[in-house]
Amino acid sequence: MGASELKKRLPSRWKFYAAIVIVLGSLGGYNLLIDRITSEGEVAVVEDASMDYPEYIQNATDSIDIKFQVTAIDPIREFIKVGYEIDPFGAWGYKDLYNGEAPAGSSAFISKPFVLQYESAGLDRDPKDGISSEVHVQAEQWVGGFQAPIVLYPCSDIKGTFDGTRSSTSYPSDSYCFDIIINAWAEPESEDPPTIWLTNVSNGIDGYKITLHRTPYFFDVEKNVCQQWAIDNDYSCTIKDDAYTGYSRVQGMIERAQVSQIFTWFVLGMIILAAVCAVAMTIAVVTGARPPALEGLAFLAALLFAVQPLRGALPDAPPIGIELDVRAFYICILAILACLAVNVAIWIRRDDFKA
Repeated sequence: MGASELKKRLPSRWKFYAAIVIVLGSLGGYNLLIDRITSEGEVAVVEDASMDYPEYIQNATDSIDIKFQVTAIDPIREFIKVGYEIDPFGAWGYKDLYNGEAPAGSSAFISKPFVLQYESAGLDRDPKDGISSEVHVQAEQWVGGFQAPIVLYPCSDIKGTFDGTRSSTSYPSDSYCFDIIINAWAEPESEDPPTIWLTNVSNGIDGYKITLHRTPYFFDVEKNVCQQWAIDNDYSCTIKDDAYTGYSRVQGMIERAQVSQIFTWFVLGMIILAAVCAVAMTIAVVTGARPPALEGLAFLAALLFAVQPLRGALPDAPPIGIELDVRAFYICILAILACLAVNVAIWIRRDDFKA
């Protein structure tokens, strides 16, 4: 029995069952691939040992913990939003959520006034040129937290910061760095500053991988040495000394998750496939293997207007002009447009049409 005869005798319902099996099998294989990717270290937030809560902080009776989490990421505009929560202990206040004394919606009670200075932005995307903002926390009040924007900078712009080989132009493998910096002192400043510690409480944001590393406040990341100002003023570059003097600094890197990068390359592959189809059809028409037809022109026109929505479906919808456009997208658009022009020229010159 030949293949064509078997195809004719195969009931339609079995063809439908075969389609179901093929789709379910493809979905199963795809999910196995995704599970394998995520099981090999694809986590949303990665913290090294420097982020651990040390014993000397646990034993500090008079301290202020600043819990932070990245709440929004906009790599195109190059900034993130960070939420902060203030947790005072000992002489600075207490957090009481159980005995009913706290008013509705409150977080922590402040016993002594203090000031929190945080870095809200960076001039020229350089963390050394930060713009600082201050929060004056008054005594005898219940406080919660606040949100603040932080400007991202390409990791390759500052030497010694994570991966220096990638930057914001290498979409979708782009990476960005940021600094979360807290400086706290008592009011009046003549009193000893509180012990400060920054702690991440975020589980991350879908589509991104966030890597966190704690560095000394006065440490020059680019030169890999303690800042000269700190040396001249007898400050040491250690995380422990920072905590006791009211400083805390966490450096972070944001990169796209592997699943997000795979989707980007999949969409790009669809755009390239569209260009290949246009060129293949045009070659067939030019060589005479297929006659020029109005249906072919409609197909090429549909391809031309279909690739732009695909381009817009990329994660974060990057603006036109990224390196990926120069190396692939522009070429595919020009190829489809050229094929459409060639097919139109051949179609209007057909001599088998009589008016």
